[in-house]
Amino acid sequence: LYLRPGAAVPGEHLHPGVHETFTVLGGCVGFRVDGVEQDAVAGVSVAVPAGVRHDWWNAGPREAHVLVELAPAGRFEEMILNLFG
Repeated sequence: LYLRPGAAVPGEHLHPGVHETFTVLGGCVGFRVDGVEQDAVAGVSVAVPAGVRHDWWNAGPREAHVLVELAPAGRFEEMILNLFG
């Protein structure tokens, strides 16, 4: 992901059958996972188990770069294209 300053996911959500791992490659990204907030910078990974409520946003003044891994990915790419495309 490339997150402009102020960018955020549409809101707190969960994926019943998908585990997500976010690795910040640059910038600062804020996360709320199961009600606990943290900021992550380059080199930090945040894991979100399936079924856990989470939210994320660009928490810094510049563009943030994040690698997102999903398991299993299933039709997630189609959802992202529909939501943001």
